[in-house]
Amino acid sequence: MAMKPFAIVTDINKVVRLDVLKQYQNEAKSQQLEKSVFAKEYKEDRLVEPLYEPLIMSKLLELNTYHMRACKQKSLDIAGKGWELIAENDNPSEEQKIRVEEFFDKQDFPIEETFRRTQMDMEGAGYAGVEVVREANSFDGEVQLINHLPAYTLRVHESGNKYCQKWNNKKVWFRNFGYEKDIEKDSGIEKEPKSLNSPKRGTEIFWMINYFPRSTFYGISDIVPAIGAITGDISRRDYNISFFTNYGIPAYIVYITGDFDPGVEDPKTKKTPLETAIADKFKELSKNPQSVMIIAVPKKDNSMGEVKIELKAVSTEIKEASFRMYRIDNRDEVITAHGVPPYRLGIFETGQLSGNLGKESTIIYNDSIIIPKQKIYEEFINFYVFPTLGITDWRWELVSIDTRDEDVEIDRCGKLITFGMMTPNQGIAHVGNRYKLVQTTDNPAMDMHYMAGRPIDLGGFIPEYDIASMLDGLKSKLVEVFIEDVRKRYPKDDDRNRAFQKMLDSIQGNTKGNNRRGK
Repeated sequence: MAMKPFAIVTDINKVVRLDVLKQYQNEAKSQQLEKSVFAKEYKEDRLVEPLYEPLIMSKLLELNTYHMRACKQKSLDIAGKGWELIAENDNPSEEQKIRVEEFFDKQDFPIEETFRRTQMDMEGAGYAGVEVVREANSFDGEVQLINHLPAYTLRVHESGNKYCQKWNNKKVWFRNFGYEKDIEKDSGIEKEPKSLNSPKRGTEIFWMINYFPRSTFYGISDIVPAIGAITGDISRRDYNISFFTNYGIPAYIVYITGDFDPGVEDPKTKKTPLETAIADKFKELSKNPQSVMIIAVPKKDNSMGEVKIELKAVSTEIKEASFRMYRIDNRDEVITAHGVPPYRLGIFETGQLSGNLGKESTIIYNDSIIIPKQKIYEEFINFYVFPTLGITDWRWELVSIDTRDEDVEIDRCGKLITFGMMTPNQGIAHVGNRYKLVQTTDNPAMDMHYMAGRPIDLGGFIPEYDIASMLDGLKSKLVEVFIEDVRKRYPKDDDRNRAFQKMLDSIQGNTKGNNRRGK
């Protein structure tokens, strides 16, 4: 007959029956809110209800370490690394550049921080909205301010043309960015364009979603498929805290087979006589570790069958491994749902494949997740905001993750310069930031192409230092030839000295003449 556990004994000598243990395993607590804060407005104001309650989705951030960390890391990688302006032509307007810089300087918060918060909403709730305020709250004037609006306070009207925000029991309405009608901010009523004065006009919202086929108004968060992993991890945590706080860590399993009688459960202690007897024996054993444990198991009345009892120690490794592996499985599912490389969340596991795995995973992460999401913000600025400011010569871009290997890039630039495909100044522009190198503008040689160290521009132009070297060599050779000629032609010393002196006088005379001519 297969032996079934009767109870477990913990490290503090408490006996827990199997049915009590199962009560802890099955215990579950709902964390759902009773109703949405927009419950009344969904019908009265014809607002669209999201598939998943945004406030609950935001609460998941508080309940799982890896979900929170992944959302923060993605938001930082997408919007928190700064921005730059890229010229759209060869002669961009400096006046436009100054106008752009002044526009971002006037924001209430740095634009990176505004977009980072907005992206946190996208990661947590699956949608986000930024408020767009025009000059003097006009209908179609220049954009002046871009503000973050907490996603859980926003809902979409069924028309898709306006949005309602409810916060602290107050409501305000916004119109979709660029919508051709006015929206009254207090009532949400649509009016003819430019028919409302500034105090009554609702400002605009630029709406963004993480698209999902069943929720075209809101989208869903990337974490939705892994909600089970989060709730499972919460259950594991609560089980550990509740059980171990009350009973301690399981140390032994008690197996009893046969027709035994555990006795009647005491209404006060909730323990049977058999449980009490086992607990007492373990307490005695703790005091006298070398003593013999004898446990008497009572049989049922008129029972003739054999009763057997067996104690098995619970391996510490097995006890901890089951919970640890379950937690790792849940963690990996959350990370996979977000698509973030584990090392970016501070997770470094031994036994992983060596080589460029981290680098390759970063490149995939950057190309498939970060850059596509950055484009949403870049298109908002370039195609919606800049036209209102008259900016045509510059393009705004968020700085992405630098996935380049600097040593490889430097080596590549060196080869390109050697083979005449890149100038030294172009090489400095490509990799010089790391070493704070500045392009040289007053030396034309830095803008030339070279092959094997020789310039190939300007018809094989020879640098001045090469010419000087060649002339010095030619001069030495001429002097040697002259001396040998004088020795052959003038056998007497006096004649040779006069010939040398005449040559020196001739050279000095030429030098003086050249100096007089300004050479």
